[in-house]
Amino acid sequence: MKKHLFFIFISIQILSSCFTKKMTIKSGEEKSNIAFVKKCSENPDSLYSRRKVLETFASVLNISVPEYKEVFPKGFYLNNEGKCVGFSIYDLTDTLNREASFSECVSFYNYHVYHFFPSIITYSYSHIAVLKDGNIKIYKSVNCKGDNIEDVLIYLKEILTGRPEKENIIKRVKDYRKYGGYNRIDEQSDFICK
Repeated sequence: MKKHLFFIFISIQILSSCFTKKMTIKSGEEKSNIAFVKKCSENPDSLYSRRKVLETFASVLNISVPEYKEVFPKGFYLNNEGKCVGFSIYDLTDTLNREASFSECVSFYNYHVYHFFPSIITYSYSHIAVLKDGNIKIYKSVNCKGDNIEDVLIYLKEILTGRPEKENIIKRVKDYRKYGGYNRIDEQSDFICK
């Protein structure tokens, strides 16, 4: 099993480095450069630095899911282009705003709620982050080995009072696991927590 996981780790590292470089493809006489990694622009909401929020998420995941480093020694981190490696993020306030691949850039906005989690299903402890007035409140390993989703909902009902999208956000937060994409290591791998 360890050899199998190590092979997967090496494969992911190779793919990660391939996707972060420009590739030259010959097309007859012409050459064209194709960038596989989308360069993200500055975060639209000046209250939040994209890189700092992503670094915070990676750090939290490295602490709350330490078993991930047993298989992937680098843990969760940002690559040279500032893209998430090993984890994904979905905005539960605006579901089109996410970073689940190297071609996507998540943006961080005040009063938005984010679901972030390890991309490998076996380690995919869900974390919920709420951005408010330049601060980040994080609920770790929700409904598993950490915080309770009910605590998240109580906090959101309080801070979203009077906002027209409140009920839709609350509904998506209750169904947070629907907003994510998960990779399997093998046929038997499944969620640790339901």
